[in-house]
Amino acid sequence: MSKKNKPDLRDRKVSPDAKRVRLRGEKGSDQNTLRNTLYAYLKQRLTDANEQAMYFEIIAICDQLITDRIEAYTQYLLFDDDSEFPTESIGTALQFMGTAVKDKAPEVRRNDEYKMLFKRLEGFSAMRNEVLHGFILVKNVATDISLAERIEWAEHSCEVGNKLVSDWSFWVRKQIDQKKLENVL
Repeated sequence: MSKKNKPDLRDRKVSPDAKRVRLRGEKGSDQNTLRNTLYAYLKQRLTDANEQAMYFEIIAICDQLITDRIEAYTQYLLFDDDSEFPTESIGTALQFMGTAVKDKAPEVRRNDEYKMLFKRLEGFSAMRNEVLHGFILVKNVATDISLAERIEWAEHSCEVGNKLVSDWSFWVRKQIDQKKLENVL
């Protein structure tokens, strides 16, 4: 499909109170209290999974933490809009964020750190898909990839995911805090 025939992602926006929209974070709110509890639980599960080399669980947890931060940043960018993107898988969430950055924060889009992180996010998304959805598949393109090689790839994907959870969370927090500071001044 050519670029000009590609559907506009903005058409996928929905009302902020639609069922699949991430609840906005509000200081001291019930949803933030629950979100903090869930984050603490997942971070402990991630620690446990890393200690036990539970690769599939590590990747799934990293995916959740990364995707939530993608959606949080997208929601932050669209805060004043009448519509928001629904929650989606990491790949679609990345596309939504890319559209929101293009529309609301073009200076971020030109930022080298953002570009590098975005590429890393795309890379992890592909790794995640390959490990979680393709580990057991023997495809024409991968007829001779052994179990050991697949496990090694899963382990590598876990290392990438763990590092990205930290780096991406830090970057999102920095962006939101920086903008808040600019608004105060």
